[in-house]
Amino acid sequence: MVRPVRARHGPGAGTARGRGPGQERPGPHGRRFRHPLLGRGSAHPPGVRGDAAERRGAVPDGGAVLPAAGGTGRRGGGGAALSLRVEHLSLRYATGVEVLQDVTLEVAPGEFVSVVGPSGCGKSTLLNVVAGLVDRRADVERSGRVTWNGREIHTASDWAGELGYVFQRDTLLPWFTLHQNVELGLRIRGVPREQREQRVRELVRLVGLEGFEHVFPHQLSGGMRQRAQLLRTLAYEPKVILMDEPFGALDAHTRLGLQREVTEMWAQLRNTVLFVTHDLTEAIVMAQRVVLMSHRPGRVVQVYEVPFGYPRDPIELQGRREFALLHAEIWQGLAQEFRAQDAEREAERLGV
Repeated sequence: MVRPVRARHGPGAGTARGRGPGQERPGPHGRRFRHPLLGRGSAHPPGVRGDAAERRGAVPDGGAVLPAAGGTGRRGGGGAALSLRVEHLSLRYATGVEVLQDVTLEVAPGEFVSVVGPSGCGKSTLLNVVAGLVDRRADVERSGRVTWNGREIHTASDWAGELGYVFQRDTLLPWFTLHQNVELGLRIRGVPREQREQRVRELVRLVGLEGFEHVFPHQLSGGMRQRAQLLRTLAYEPKVILMDEPFGALDAHTRLGLQREVTEMWAQLRNTVLFVTHDLTEAIVMAQRVVLMSHRPGRVVQVYEVPFGYPRDPIELQGRREFALLHAEIWQGLAQEFRAQDAEREAERLGV
């Protein structure tokens, strides 16, 4: 696997603090519930990044490796690294449309990684492949592989209860209250009522929804419904969480609040998160690293390290000079992909 050059951190640092494949941050792991899309993990926040040239991971053909910052990890059975790996992933539909091309990346346990790129570049498709929701489709030709903890993922059941998926669309059951929605999966799995009640209370308190437990989804605001969806996923204590533009339909003020709350929850629970967004500011505010994908077919163009620790205040963060510099740097790469995408569309229109 090809690794990009990582930044050197801290004053007078003599060695890069980014870890290579097979290394992870130490941390406690919670119990597992047997569910095809749900489990838990932990990590430490990143250190302070170097200058612009160093913080940017150079990505040769084939994608990028995203090592976690600092620490020494252990390996799973058979020497397989305890990490989420996507290796040389390509995907084409039967219509001939190529969506992903040779995507390679690795996310260590407990890392929060955002993915940005032009519309239609395959960001959501990447999450669906990782989740195991694509392999059995007759209209899809796929190559490459996805592994977690050394185990290859083909279908959702291969996750063995260690994955959670938060979608942009509202998937709450309208005939259930907030409490019933959050505890549903635990009930299905036979978790005793007392344990379910305690878990729901803890989660509801975590996002300030006390008093709304017995309210139905249509009586909640958009932000409250999205919080409830997140809690329903967290109830299983998933080790890996995929988030596909979960705040895309919300107003700016609600988005800011949820950005703060999600990063605070992540800082406590340390799940491994792969977060897709079209909002570059949001990607930087929330993540430890930002992956830039090309226009279709999607490839990993660049990986950027984010220097800020946790907890984070999205408003305060955006006022920092270093934030502005990083935003401008990533935006240049994103704008280049927009221009290339527009040029290809114009060429197609003209029949060139």
